[in-house]
Amino acid sequence: MKALDNEDFKNALHAVEISLTLFGKLARADLPMCKPCKAVCEKALQRIAA
Repeated sequence: MKALDNEDFKNALHAVEISLTLFGKLARADLPMCKPCKAVCEKALQRIAA
């Protein structure tokens, strides 16, 4: 498994941040997600909250 700090992860994190911001942060733990997706989502929420 590739490290999560690579460019793909950063791009995915940015996309999730934009999505969560646009959709009013509806995509929280309510949605079923795979573990990598959930990790990206949680990091994005932390960055938005900061």
